[in-house]
Amino acid sequence: MCGRYTLIDGQADEDFSWICDIISQDHPGAVIPTDDVAPSQAAPVLTAGHTPVLQRWGLESPRGRGLFINARAETAAVKPTFRESVRSR
Repeated sequence: MCGRYTLIDGQADEDFSWICDIISQDHPGAVIPTDDVAPSQAAPVLTAGHTPVLQRWGLESPRGRGLFINARAETAAVKPTFRESVRSR
């Protein structure tokens, strides 16, 4: 699976602009990536409450040696690394 993505999309430009405006107000000077977003970068996220925030992309390894960016849907709910995140987020 690809480990990068882009945030530019013709149809979503208006929504994305709104998200960036909210984040910029909350975090003046924050750099919001718009293309070629890679793991470990801060990227715009809409929370469950529809609040735009900047969050680091990736799940910290339990041993502190890097980031996880992918999980298998079939096993994510039972693997210790992902279990709590799947249940609460």
